[in-house]
Amino acid sequence: MSDPGRRAERLTLYMPGEAHRHHAAPGYVEVIRKAHELGLAGATAWRGSQGFGPSSRLERAVVHHPPVAVTIVDQPDRLTRLLEKLGAVLEGAVVVRRPVEIVTGRADGPG
Repeated sequence: MSDPGRRAERLTLYMPGEAHRHHAAPGYVEVIRKAHELGLAGATAWRGSQGFGPSSRLERAVVHHPPVAVTIVDQPDRLTRLLEKLGAVLEGAVVVRRPVEIVTGRADGPG
């Protein structure tokens, strides 16, 4: 998918933050590791300064567990494959998929 103007999807995962662990690493680290392993175009983790989710508990960055959002843009089938592989990593996360149009750059990754 290297042509601008092509369609893709944006996957955004709103993660509980550093406190949410998968094995020894934070859940968002596992999301990015798995996206890289599957050859997706790229992934970015964003630490929030403050937020709340289904628990309605406010999380602030001054606490040691700020909320984290992971954003990935790629082809829908590749995002589906990633979500299937993540399983328990997504516990407590809110997952949002939206169609997007690539205006510039790439969204095809090496694989």
